[in-house]
Amino acid sequence: DLVFDLYEESILVPGMEMFGPMNGYMAGDIYGVWYVTGFDIQSDKKVILKVANDLGSENQKMLLTQQSDSTWLLQFQGHQVVKRVKGKKLVKIPSEMLFSAQ
Repeated sequence: DLVFDLYEESILVPGMEMFGPMNGYMAGDIYGVWYVTGFDIQSDKKVILKVANDLGSENQKMLLTQQSDSTWLLQFQGHQVVKRVKGKKLVKIPSEMLFSAQ
């Protein structure tokens, strides 16, 4: 899941509600919850999201490009640190993913 609101801090991040509303988060088939720490709007169809893990020990930049009204392409920028659990190991997730808007 990728949930964000770049207009205002309006989203409660699961497990981090005590910090109040934020601009968004990424969770699901990944290790932990990653919350939006900042963003840079490149154009009306591109934004760079800056996210950090729930411990605050790692951060990642992601380029989001709107492909259509309901589809976004996510591309990790720089060294990729977002991982998921596979068996008993942490493995990197794909460096590009498509998301559908809901």
